[in-house]
Amino acid sequence: MEVQPGLLALAAHIERLDAARVGRNPALPSRLLTQIVTNHLENLLHTIVTNPTSHPHYAELWNDLCAAEGAPELAVPNGDGAGGTPPAQGGPF
Repeated sequence: MEVQPGLLALAAHIERLDAARVGRNPALPSRLLTQIVTNHLENLLHTIVTNPTSHPHYAELWNDLCAAEGAPELAVPNGDGAGGTPPAQGGPF
């Protein structure tokens, strides 16, 4: 896996600060990258299950799983999201 040196240095710096705060040795950069990628993929998996309409690809995947498991009644709308809940405007931040 290739990572820009500056980004890797940033991750290593943050890891050193975090490790010092709790009194442990910093993790190796390869371990940091593995954990970051794992966290991202686990978040994608979580989002597919908890909000399959958040992205058309998720809806398609969810609907394929529903069809494979014989539960078409659990399928969700897919496509461009037309007719769904519009995105929030503004917000508290």
